[in-house]
Amino acid sequence: ADFFAHTEVVAEKNGSTYARVLARSRIRAERFIMVGNSIRSDILPVLDLGGVGIHVPYQTTWVHERADRPEGNDRFHQIESLTALPDLVERIGRSG
Repeated sequence: ADFFAHTEVVAEKNGSTYARVLARSRIRAERFIMVGNSIRSDILPVLDLGGVGIHVPYQTTWVHERADRPEGNDRFHQIESLTALPDLVERIGRSG
């Protein structure tokens, strides 16, 4: 609770849903970071909106959720454990 001003659970994880959540919360996409284990529904839609996506792979991924890594996108990051998240978020914040 100390780190989040708002949390929301959505029925559909896609670009239009994320755009509505960001608009309603008055958050610019470039100031938004999504952390998730699905490249397809957590990461790609947020990158398409101009946000930052941090992928945390999980050992099992549904076939529906499989997608290629968005190589060459400087707003895409991958970490192997959530323990690496605070340092990465700090680095992202310092870089603008």
